[in-house]
Amino acid sequence: MRTKLAVGGLALALTAGGSIRAQNEATPETTVDASQGFVTIKSGENSLTLGAWGQFRATLDDREAFSADTDPTSSGFGEEDGTTVAFSIARLRTYIHGTVFRPWLRYKFEFELANLKTDTVTNLNNGRVTDGYVELAMSPYATVRAGQYKIPFGLQELVSDTRQEFVDRSIASAKFAPSRDVGLMLSGQFLEGKNLGYQVAAFNGSGQNNPQDDESILYAARIWYDPFGECRILESATDNPERHRLHFGLAYRGGEVPRSLSSVGVFQDPNDETAFGFEAAWTFRRFFAMAEYFQQTDEQQNSTVGPDIDASGFHAQFGVFVVEKQQEIAVRYAEVEHDESLADAKQTEMRVVYGYFWKNHNLKIQADLGRIVYGENFALLSSLALRAVSPPLAPSLRLVPLPGQEIEDKQARIQFVVAF
Repeated sequence: MRTKLAVGGLALALTAGGSIRAQNEATPETTVDASQGFVTIKSGENSLTLGAWGQFRATLDDREAFSADTDPTSSGFGEEDGTTVAFSIARLRTYIHGTVFRPWLRYKFEFELANLKTDTVTNLNNGRVTDGYVELAMSPYATVRAGQYKIPFGLQELVSDTRQEFVDRSIASAKFAPSRDVGLMLSGQFLEGKNLGYQVAAFNGSGQNNPQDDESILYAARIWYDPFGECRILESATDNPERHRLHFGLAYRGGEVPRSLSSVGVFQDPNDETAFGFEAAWTFRRFFAMAEYFQQTDEQQNSTVGPDIDASGFHAQFGVFVVEKQQEIAVRYAEVEHDESLADAKQTEMRVVYGYFWKNHNLKIQADLGRIVYGENFALLSSLALRAVSPPLAPSLRLVPLPGQEIEDKQARIQFVVAF
């Protein structure tokens, strides 16, 4: 009897000890890290990162022959306006991203915090979800993403708003590179240094936070090659790399017209839009350069028949840190032909920027000076050709009789960026 009791007690002790060990193993350690500004909480295979960022801007506009007065009884009606000053919160967002249940099951949710109609950049999408997606990243060669995120077209558009070299993107990027939509994407990277990558995707084509509005979809594909190793998607040589970084990419999109419809109310067989893009970037020590070229064709078949509208454009910029990792000066030139069949209707942009960096792109101040020039026949462009013009021209408020008169607008901007 004593032997049986002893054996039973030993078995019970071993069982209890095993249970305690299993319980200890099943309760992973939870860690919290706020050393980088944002807060990351980890527990086993689950992780959650909380952060926020904002862009606070002051803009001085001197628009040639422009009158914002629409009341004929007011003072200044019919007279050219002077320089205007505007304070704005261009973007103010919070985000959550991490992994859940498995290290390869990832997610990201990003939101505008309020309906801040203080800047035309975000006038349509404030107070909404910007990013909202999940990823299955079981293999580096094939990652599946579903939800709302940026269409893989246009390198500068894919660079985060906080990591721009200038206060905002070029007029060429604004014209040809659509931003976010809801869809499904397959992507991957190859070679030891992740030198080669691809993205193929399909989207509603109706734009950010909008439901499907016709039977067509937007599809996009992008491939890139970084000969000296993987290049991070950001502008400026903030980390002063000692080795050359070089990036080349090609992109294509077709199907549904992104960002507003060219054929309003047409559900079956809506007009298509196709576009090609070439991208290149280089970083070495204090120097950074990037350029993109775009070609686009808009169809006019339903419900109004007309000739295709071909558009093209490019932008190029170059920057150098005059004080390593701290102070940068950069220049940009961009040009857009909204309709290649119409002469003297180009739009050009020239800018110079000074940036002071305290914590890379996460804490910086930027000040740029620039001018936008509209060609003599710009007013003859159709409404379809004028889609996505940035900044908006507002021809109805111009005092200069167009066409036949070139317009030149000048602008100065100062922006403080904080991201954590």
